[in-house]
Amino acid sequence: MKLSFDSRSLLFDGRREFLWSGEMHYFRVPAADWRRRMRLWKEAGGNFVATYVPWIVHEPEEGRIVFGDRPERDLAGFLRTAAEEGLQVLLRPGPYVYSELVRSGLPPWLFRDYPALRWKRPDGTDEGPNGSRISYLHPLFLEKARRWFRAVAEQARPFLAENGGPVAAVQLDNELAGIHFWFGALDANPETFGLGREDGRWPRWLARKYGSVAAANEAYGGAWASFAEIPPAAEFRPDAPAGEERRRRDFFRCYREQLLDYLATLQGWLREDGVPTPTCHNCGSRDLLPLFEGAREALGPDFLLGYDQYYSLGPAWPAENPTAAVANQTRCNVDWVRALGWPAVGMEIPGGSPADVPPILREDLLAYYMTHLAAGAKGINVYVFTGGPNFEGTGQSSDLYDYNAPVRADGSLNETYGAVADFGRLVAERRDLLEAERVASVQVGFEWDALRLGGWAPPGDEGGLSGARAMEFARKGLFPALAATPYPGAWTELREGALDPRRPLLLSAPATMSEAAQRAVVAFLEAGGRLFLAPWAPSLDQDLHPCTVLRDFLRLPARHRIETPPSPIVVDGVRVFGCGTPHLVVDAPPPGADSPMTNAHTGGVCGWWQPAGAGEVCVFGTEFSSFSLFGQAEMLERILARLGAEPVARSSNRNVLVETHRHPDERSTVFVSNLHASPQKTRLTLYRDGRPAAERDFSLAPMQVDVADFP
Repeated sequence: MKLSFDSRSLLFDGRREFLWSGEMHYFRVPAADWRRRMRLWKEAGGNFVATYVPWIVHEPEEGRIVFGDRPERDLAGFLRTAAEEGLQVLLRPGPYVYSELVRSGLPPWLFRDYPALRWKRPDGTDEGPNGSRISYLHPLFLEKARRWFRAVAEQARPFLAENGGPVAAVQLDNELAGIHFWFGALDANPETFGLGREDGRWPRWLARKYGSVAAANEAYGGAWASFAEIPPAAEFRPDAPAGEERRRRDFFRCYREQLLDYLATLQGWLREDGVPTPTCHNCGSRDLLPLFEGAREALGPDFLLGYDQYYSLGPAWPAENPTAAVANQTRCNVDWVRALGWPAVGMEIPGGSPADVPPILREDLLAYYMTHLAAGAKGINVYVFTGGPNFEGTGQSSDLYDYNAPVRADGSLNETYGAVADFGRLVAERRDLLEAERVASVQVGFEWDALRLGGWAPPGDEGGLSGARAMEFARKGLFPALAATPYPGAWTELREGALDPRRPLLLSAPATMSEAAQRAVVAFLEAGGRLFLAPWAPSLDQDLHPCTVLRDFLRLPARHRIETPPSPIVVDGVRVFGCGTPHLVVDAPPPGADSPMTNAHTGGVCGWWQPAGAGEVCVFGTEFSSFSLFGQAEMLERILARLGAEPVARSSNRNVLVETHRHPDERSTVFVSNLHASPQKTRLTLYRDGRPAAERDFSLAPMQVDVADFP
C-alpha cells in the first residue's frame, strides 16, 4: 500500500482514508501474542500499527547491534506478522524514542563514554553521564547514529511498501526539541554550533544575516572583533535590553535551522540506504509546532508532520479528562498543522497513561477521540494500544509497561478497548468526513515568529503585549469565547493570500510583528476585510526595529496612556466585566471613529470603531487572558455581528460546544460536545446564509460527543 497525502487528508493507494493506528511495541509485547493482539486491533477498525525501534535495546554495548537473537529483538518477525495480518506499519527508529525508556531510548554508553556530544549550556556545562540530552548535530553523535540507521534500514528494507511489505512510513526522531525545551534550555554545544570558529554554524549564520561584524555589533550593542567572538544568548530574560534580546532571537533562529537540518540528515541516510518510503515526524506539543515552519521545503513533499497531544499523564498534568480547554487545544493543534500545509494527524493520542492516578476511563477516552474528529483530524495513532514487560534494564518508570492500555500487558481487555472499538466503527462508517471541512466564520490571526520568540516586550507605554501574553489572550480568551458564540474560529496565518476578506479577523497583536505580517493585515483591510484589533498595533518588527506599518495605516493616535484601576468596560452601553485592566486609554478617538468603548471607572476611551481601507476596524484597547464569563462571549458576539461575521450554529447552552463540518454537497455534520461531569441539554440552531435553517434539541450524557447530520 502506498501512503500519500494532500492538504486535506491521507490517501492509501490514492483513496482517502482515516489513519487509525495502534502503537504496539514488539520489544514489549510477547511475540507469542503479537498476532492475537494485532487481530484485536483490526477488530477495533485499525488499519495501521506503529512501533518504536529502540536503539537502547538493539545496541546494549557499543559495536554490538543485535536483531533477532531473541523474540524481544525480532523486528523482522513482527513486520512479517503485521503483513500476514493485513496491517500497515509506521516504523519509528529514533534515534530518540522516549517511550518511558532509560535515556529516552538512547544507549547509556553514548552519554557515559562520549561527554562531548551531550547537550551543553552556554557556559559549556551539561547534566553529566546520567542525563538524556544530546546535541543533535554533533559530529560524534551523527557518526554513532549513522551506524544505527544503517542497521535499521537493513532490517526494514525487505518489508517496505515499495517492496510489497507493510512499512508505509518511517518516522524521523521523536518529539524533536522537546528533550531541550522541556528539560533544560536550547542546546549551545560549542562543537555543534562552531562557537569560536569563523567556519562554525553560529558564526556563519551571523555572517549570512549581517554581512559585517560592525553591523552585528550595532544590532547587539557589542564590540566584538569577529563573528567567532560573539557568544550565543540561549536563555530568555524578560528584562533583557533590546540588543541582548536580538542576539537571543538570532541564536534561536540558528538553533531552529539546525533542527530541520538534523531531520534532513536522517531522511538522507534512509534514502542512501535504499529506503524511499515517506517519512514523518510527531511534534511533541502545540508550543513546538512553530519550529516546523519551512519543514516542507527542507524535507520534501513526501514528509508528513503530525502532532502529539495528551491528557491525564499523572496528577500534575493540567487536565484529568478532556475538558473544554483540552478541546480548545486540539483545535489549535489541528489548525496550526493545517496552516503548515499538512492534513491534521494525531501521531500520539492516548490509549492510556503511564500513571495509575487519575484513571483513564472509557467515556473520557471516547470523548477525547471525538474532540479530535470534531476539530478536523484525519488520522490518529493510539499511544499505546497494548504493552508488556520492558526489556531488562531499560524501563524508566516501571518494569511492566501496562500503560493502562486498551489491551493490558497480560493480554486481557481493559474497558477502554470498547472506546477504541466504538471510535474505529465510527470512522469506518463516516468516511464522508474525510471530504468535509470544519466551518469557521472568523479568523484568529497569528504569526509563526511571534509564537516562537515569545515573551519579550519593550518597556514603557509604547511597549504593548509580549508575544507570549498576546498569544495567551488569543488562545485562552478569544478562541474559547468564540466557541460560545455562533461564530466559530480558525487559526489563520498572517500572510498575504492566507487571509480571507470575507471573514472577520481577530488579532491579538503583540508589540513585535514582522513588516510582512503587518502588510498582510493592511492588504486584508484594503480588500474590504473587517478587523478586531486588541489592544494596539505593533511598534517593532521581529528584529526589534521600529515598524509601524499597521499603526500608520490606521492613523492611530500618537499618544495613549495605561490605566491600571481594574473596572468593567462599557461596550454599546453595556457594562462588561472580566476584561481585566484596560491596556490603553486615549483622551478621544481619532476623527471618523464612532461607538467609543470606555473605562467605566474613569470614563477614558479604550476602544472604538473606525473605517480602514475598504473595510472597518474595531480597536479594542484591552484584553481578557481567559474566557470565564458569558458576558465576554456576548460582547464578542455583538462585535462580530457588526463586523459582518456569518453565524454557523448556536448552542442555547454556551457550555455545550458545537463544531460544524460542511461536505462538498453542502450537507452539514455537527458535533455537539458535553465535556463535563454531569448531563446537559441544549437547543442547536443551524444557520444557512445568515438565517436559521434547522433546530434540534440534544440531551447529552457526561463526556458525550453526539454527531448529527443536517441536509
